[in-house]
Amino acid sequence: MKNDPNYSESVIKSTSIDGLWVIYKVPFEDFRGYFREALKLSLLEKKIGKKFHIKTWNYAVSNPGVLRGIHSETASKLIYPIHGKGFIAIVDMRPESKTFGRYETFETGEKEQITIFKDEGMGIVALATGETPFEFMYLMDKEYDQIKQKGLIWNDVDVNIKYPINNPIVSKRDENNPTLRQLFPEKFKI
Repeated sequence: MKNDPNYSESVIKSTSIDGLWVIYKVPFEDFRGYFREALKLSLLEKKIGKKFHIKTWNYAVSNPGVLRGIHSETASKLIYPIHGKGFIAIVDMRPESKTFGRYETFETGEKEQITIFKDEGMGIVALATGETPFEFMYLMDKEYDQIKQKGLIWNDVDVNIKYPINNPIVSKRDENNPTLRQLFPEKFKI
């Protein structure tokens, strides 16, 4: 495929948070539509320095204005937005990390599709920002019954994520998640 003039190699970039990577891939477009290689596993594993054994493949659809998160699991996750416009934030919730409490944000749409890889212990929030539902898939290296989850309140003042929507639609469960201070009080001692 590398000899195909329409083929381009994925570009995987690190972020300010160790263990958080963004994969960019230029789509090939013609009269039929377009084609994009969402992931080349060997390239990802080389970049992250470990194997990513896919155990679960999930698909989510969020209606316009819906915010899901902030959810953290004891699983590494690969997030691939498919359709619609979305805002994704990844929060470092690993208390041993030097970037604990820091976050990175990404906006995605039909032409700005990216793939995001995050190590376990980081939280994710996904917000549908367009006029149509936001659809995304994510692959995890553990099955649902093997992971432990932590929720973090979506509008935590210590994390202070700048959302593009002021009043998102949030589930009761996510509305009642604890703050980062409540989850890790030892990290906030003066």
